[in-house]
Amino acid sequence: VAGSWGWVSEQKIGELLKDRRKGERFGDVLLRYKIITPFQLSVLLWHQQKTQRPIGEYFIEKGLLSENQIKKFLKHLKDHNNDNRP
Repeated sequence: VAGSWGWVSEQKIGELLKDRRKGERFGDVLLRYKIITPFQLSVLLWHQQKTQRPIGEYFIEKGLLSENQIKKFLKHLKDHNNDNRP
């Protein structure tokens, strides 16, 4: 989204992805390099959340996973992320 809005070039995105620290989110990389402001990150995340459908829907529609399996996975992921927060 940041690239399509002209906030960062596609070439720079590739460089930044290679420079990400373990577990670092791409938005945090953009902040670290002062490419965007915290406000811009909030706008990007809001836009992403509002425009992208949950990935789990794809797997349910294709019959690859059940809704229950998705819910269990998301709970596991949330628990994992909460355990790894500073």
